[in-house]
Amino acid sequence: MTHCCSRLADEIENGSTLTGNKKFLKYDAQRRYYAVVCDQEKKLDLQMNYCPFCGFKFPHDLCDEFERVLLSEFGPDYLTSFGDTIFETTPSKKSLPQEFQTDEWWKKRGL
Repeated sequence: MTHCCSRLADEIENGSTLTGNKKFLKYDAQRRYYAVVCDQEKKLDLQMNYCPFCGFKFPHDLCDEFERVLLSEFGPDYLTSFGDTIFETTPSKKSLPQEFQTDEWWKKRGL
């Protein structure tokens, strides 16, 4: 199982039956964080620290670490532009290296 409990996994993968299967919870594997989707159009999320179903404490997110590693290993050409969006990466000059497009980058570094 990828997530802490089957209920969370089901909600993330299939959405909620209460909302017509609209997804209101998400997991961003690239930066290892869970969130409640507040506004899909504006991509506004509210980060969660605990599972709402089983109470499991999630590991700390890697949003800041993502930026730090990109800068230290690849230089300023990979710095991101946040604009209005929280935790959304848009590389300024170059495409992200393949490993940074998934959770591979932090698993590879033992984070």
